[in-house]
Amino acid sequence: PAMYFGIQKAIKLVTHDADLHALIITGTGDSFAPGGDMGKETDPGELKIGGLLGSGVLPFKAILNSTVPIISAVNGHCQGGGLVIALLSDVAVASERAKLKVPELLRGFADSYYASILTAHVGIARARELMFTARELSAAEAVSMGLLARLSDHDSLRVHARSVAMEILKTAPKARLQYK
Repeated sequence: PAMYFGIQKAIKLVTHDADLHALIITGTGDSFAPGGDMGKETDPGELKIGGLLGSGVLPFKAILNSTVPIISAVNGHCQGGGLVIALLSDVAVASERAKLKVPELLRGFADSYYASILTAHVGIARARELMFTARELSAAEAVSMGLLARLSDHDSLRVHARSVAMEILKTAPKARLQYK
């Protein structure tokens, strides 16, 4: 939940600060955003994110409604809600080390919102294959099938993402909002 709330807070900050014009979302270590822990509670008194997921926790509407460009710099593991974040971003750039996965069925639930977003990116046949198999994709394969926009070498990912942001900011803001 902290990751999801943090993304919402960052979007609000960038949207309301006249000196900021774009947001780049990236992860740390070998993870971009692994999604929420949807596993079963190990202790009846312990509440994991599965019990907290709701429209107030998830950053997806904030990403969709943002008036500033949002770029995902996918640096590593990206699955579940993390993959949704990358898919909803205006542009997603992936490190060659990134690994992507649609693991929901492995966790015992189907997410129709996720299915519709995925289908819009890769088509019905590929979306079904990714959802039903939950297989891991390399960054190169994800870019080739249209899940992500660009591939970058790992050490240049942040520079590449910033370059994409600067390219976007050269476009006319009012016209850009029409696309968003």
